[in-house]
Amino acid sequence: MTVALAQPVIGDGTSTGSEGIGAPLRAFTRQAGRFAIIGSTGTGVALGLYTLLGLWVDPLVANTGAWLVTTLTTNSLQRHFAFGITDPARAPLDHVVALTFSLLALLASFAALAALTNANPAQQSIALIAVNFVVGAARFVAVRWWLRPSSALPHHPEKDQP
Repeated sequence: MTVALAQPVIGDGTSTGSEGIGAPLRAFTRQAGRFAIIGSTGTGVALGLYTLLGLWVDPLVANTGAWLVTTLTTNSLQRHFAFGITDPARAPLDHVVALTFSLLALLASFAALAALTNANPAQQSIALIAVNFVVGAARFVAVRWWLRPSSALPHHPEKDQP
């Protein structure tokens, strides 16, 4: 079994470490950019589904439906393209971590929608975008920490090899 973790989590695999101080920052920026593009696309799709479902159901039900449709796909895409993780043996635990932060985003969006009971759909949409931005940034930091190769967490098999 190969572990495709080492450099992609720190950067994107293009940094050899001999390129100076700017290389890790550039790699981090590329990684954060990919994460943001995937997350923003997922948020856009979720917002579209929320708006469409909101024509027929309660806003909280519409939000949950949109979240269910987009979360697992977005998490998988970010795991692969933003963090470079391709080892299928790691996927279940990595998805649990990502799903935990996605659930926090869902709960935060519930709170925002509950606070805006008299708001119009545009105000509700703006609130959902703001919540997703804040929680997404926190999720990036947390998932990046979780997937880092220097972690002593038990799901990093490369640490167990001599």
